Amino acid sequence: GWGNVVIIEHIAADGTKIQSLYGHLETILKTQGDVKRREQIGTIGGAGGRYPCHLHFEIRWTACPVWNQTGNGYADDKHGWIDPSEFIDQHR
Repeated sequence: GWGNVVIIEHIAADGTKIQSLYGHLETILKTQGDVKRREQIGTIGGAGGRYPCHLHFEIRWTACPVWNQTGNGYADDKHGWIDPSEFIDQHR
């Protein structure tokens, strides 16, 4: 599994809802409410020692079919997933 996970919903200027997922967290520092830019939401972990410490980061449309499926590179159906680099470049 992904260990501790935080999912944040973002609302774009045009009203589109997008969610970001942060997985393999050691601790979760923000459990609910608004997240401010640069606010720390957790600490990186390794899913209880199953993996070297790293962050699983995804961006998906809110309407993504199923959240418990793995994303790009792991699934045949990429519907609902967004390239995070392109998304960040377009919304800085």
